[in-house]
Amino acid sequence: MKIQPRAFLKQLFLYAVNNAHPSQCMKSDLPEPPIGKTIVVGAGKASASMAQTIEKY
Repeated sequence: MKIQPRAFLKQLFLYAVNNAHPSQCMKSDLPEPPIGKTIVVGAGKASASMAQTIEKY
């Protein structure tokens, strides 16, 4: 079986991007949800997806 370099690199890239998403890599770092409200403050490109991840858990 011949490996197609382009397909392999695309698959590798997509795997890395998907696993770097906050919903994948932040789960184990989040504490138990507190009673009451939680205020999330962030800045930067990933802050919106990090806030969404916190809202889900």
